[in-house]
Amino acid sequence: MNRPIFADIFDDYDNLPIVFKKHYQNHGFCDEITKCEGIMLVYLSPLMKIGAPFLALTNTLIARTGENIRVEVNFKSNPNDNSFTYDRLFYFNQKPQIFTSSMIPMGGSKVIEWTKSGLGWGAQFEYKNGRVILNHEAYYLKIFGKIIRAPLEFLFGRANAYEIAINDDEFEMYMDITHPIFGKLYEYSGRFRMIQNV
Repeated sequence: MNRPIFADIFDDYDNLPIVFKKHYQNHGFCDEITKCEGIMLVYLSPLMKIGAPFLALTNTLIARTGENIRVEVNFKSNPNDNSFTYDRLFYFNQKPQIFTSSMIPMGGSKVIEWTKSGLGWGAQFEYKNGRVILNHEAYYLKIFGKIIRAPLEFLFGRANAYEIAINDDEFEMYMDITHPIFGKLYEYSGRFRMIQNV
């Protein structure tokens, strides 16, 4: 079988904590699914709430604020490419709200995470001081099949994220979008437990 998708993204994949090897174990060009479950907090600033209907319509981000939200995430491989898809189910009530995005390796440690809206977030992955860190690189759009860098930081701010290993099965994650003028616009965080492959 081919190497895990993220084996070529992390500089030192073989020495990652066990929980991150479970998290990022998917191989490309297959039907593999890995699952985790957790509890999350989602925060939208008052300014971000104004744009919440657009976020919900385009499925760009989860557009509701809440605490102690039960979340299920399926990490999916695709038989046709080397993508790594996050299929998330947020249980704000009993009915799940779905948010899906796909990460595409771009060479080296760079990955672009594409949402259904067609907006991509480029980030550099690194493992440092016990954390998997996703450093903002740029936003992207697909126009006539071409990937175009979009200077949207002045509108949306910059997104950054990290994950911390808790033990061999659990990790914590955090992501925010911060604007240089308006401050923190969006945040979600949570604690997850890896489940066996499905």
